[in-house]
Amino acid sequence: MNNYESIWEEFTEEIARLKVLNNIIEHSAEVQINNLNRLGQSHDPEIKRYHHGINFVKHKYENNKPVVVNIETKSFNIKDRIKMLEEQHNEQYKFILSNAYESFRKFIKDIWGGEQEINLLIDHNYTDVYHDSFNINLFYVINIIRVMRNKISHNENINPNIIYNDIDTVLKKKNISLSDLDKKTIQTFSQKFINKKGKLVLNKILQENNLYYDRINNLINCLLSYSYYIKETKLK
Repeated sequence: MNNYESIWEEFTEEIARLKVLNNIIEHSAEVQINNLNRLGQSHDPEIKRYHHGINFVKHKYENNKPVVVNIETKSFNIKDRIKMLEEQHNEQYKFILSNAYESFRKFIKDIWGGEQEINLLIDHNYTDVYHDSFNINLFYVINIIRVMRNKISHNENINPNIIYNDIDTVLKKKNISLSDLDKKTIQTFSQKFINKKGKLVLNKILQENNLYYDRINNLINCLLSYSYYIKETKLK
């Protein structure tokens, strides 16, 4: 097997594993949220019916016995519960995206050697790979995901300007300038994944045409499409 093919196979095997995890998370979310919605049809969704507290064992015994401390924290209604489930699944999607980018990063470094992956892509002329379906240069999407991965790892807020400024800074070091149209494209695409509180959101979203925009899978598909193009051109 050609070396590039084996590198590609290793990369796609890892992405396939992450896609399975993604499907498990998505199915779990649908089942749990649907069950809660059905419960909300027969019970008042505003009534706080879920009561949660915390308990732990004190560090010192009393009368030679462990002492359990119980603390009542908060009660939740059905709507609260659904919101928490959505947040939980979004955190799981973040894990998948971070790992998908790390696999892509390894793929790039395995092909060309040990430098920073974005520099490798620039130095080997892979900065102009336009994706017709997503209407964007995939090199920009790769950089968008890179910034997302960094913000996930530091649990930091994000916005389209932060993403653009980071990409612009990286490219300027390689004497590459972004046009106003590039800036708008990067910001518009990034906005699809950021809520009003500056949080990265990767759950599916229902659009005005009543079709769902599958955020996490679209990002991973961009990684795959870009990587496939690199693999195919390296084999020529």
